[in-house]
Amino acid sequence: MTSLYLKRFNLVRKPFAIVPDSAFFFAGEQRGAVFESLHHAVLHEAGMVVVLGEVGTGKTMLCRMLSQRLRQQGFDVAFLPDSSLGRESLMVAIAADLGIAYSTEEGGVDAATLALQRALMSRAATGRRLTILADEAHTMQPAALDALRMLSNIETEQQKLVQIVLFGQTELKTLLRRPELRQVRDRVAEYFHLQPLSSSGARAYLEHRLRCAGWQGDMILKPGAVRAIAKGSRGCLRALSILADKAMLAAYGEGARCVEVSHVRRALRNLAPPPAWTRWPSLAAPQTAIARWLLLALLLGAAGLAGRVAIGDALPGRPDHLSAKSGAAGPRLPADPAALLANAPTAAGAATAEGRYYTLQLASLADEQAAVLEKRRIADLFRDGTPADLFVARSKGGQTPAPWVVRLGHFSTRAAALQAQAALPDALQANAPRVLAIGA
Repeated sequence: MTSLYLKRFNLVRKPFAIVPDSAFFFAGEQRGAVFESLHHAVLHEAGMVVVLGEVGTGKTMLCRMLSQRLRQQGFDVAFLPDSSLGRESLMVAIAADLGIAYSTEEGGVDAATLALQRALMSRAATGRRLTILADEAHTMQPAALDALRMLSNIETEQQKLVQIVLFGQTELKTLLRRPELRQVRDRVAEYFHLQPLSSSGARAYLEHRLRCAGWQGDMILKPGAVRAIAKGSRGCLRALSILADKAMLAAYGEGARCVEVSHVRRALRNLAPPPAWTRWPSLAAPQTAIARWLLLALLLGAAGLAGRVAIGDALPGRPDHLSAKSGAAGPRLPADPAALLANAPTAAGAATAEGRYYTLQLASLADEQAAVLEKRRIADLFRDGTPADLFVARSKGGQTPAPWVVRLGHFSTRAAALQAQAALPDALQANAPRVLAIGA
């Protein structure tokens, strides 16, 4: 539907639709470079390629752009928007996208796979190759991923006939670490990771979308509004578009000619339910927000003194992330601020009087920033809320340079730590978490 505010702001089309329209492709902050690298990898038969990124960072846009260019260059392209299919269903979907007919009586359950193999060899004689683009690949079943690997084995003496590009959230990398997918993992030639935009990148993104929509340079988003949108979105492209669109609608509703900070705040309040990237402390009740932050600081300070924990990025991103549930992995921060103080003496887990405790090491990385990002990814794997005792620390194991580690929990006994280890989500079990003894 045409946006109500187009005439008010002298635009010819809606600038912040969340549908991945290639006409609005933003090449800044390495996205253009990643696109060209993807294209180069397909042209030069680099093997399987993986593109990772959190929700809303532009993976689907890159996927559509690559599909469009390859089709223009005469490639056969199978685009899989939903990859959560079984092995057989995946082969059927690829055959259907390519218009390949087959009889189930001829090949049984593998009829689609056999028909694909024959079609690929036949098309190779005319120089045609197939590229499979799988979006949301982190949802793929292991058997389906292995079926793609087997398709990638099809080749002539001169060239490979199938190139595969997987687009998925960071869970895809965890999935590929599973032992049964070692052969798939070994086929991956390149990984690309899409990061959220910086504040300057967010500003450039907003201006780019407005120009593509017909903006002639008259002020639409005031500098303060741009900063508020960038901060509220945390650099997520989809979030930038949603907030900017709602802020412009708020300005239109007031009869304003420019978008102010107040319109952005109204847009944030009107998002229902609030997405994860908008759950900031309430702007309308700052005393309440400050009180909650102080309670958190007191609790985490006690935890650091009792367990000699390097807190790093341990402070949860927002108060709304707190969970009232308690699981096998140790105590979690309750949602009630009063309960936070009540539990403060025990929230450090079970660092004993002798100063010794046990913890689960979930990841080890070379630098702090990578460890912080990995902690955030791990936090998303817990369905009942981020554990309060999930933290980043500098390892003291004697390595040079000392790695940064992501750890969970402070347990008084090894048995308690082993019990928590057994209760970890399956995606973390694949990383072979270790129980470590810390302290005296």
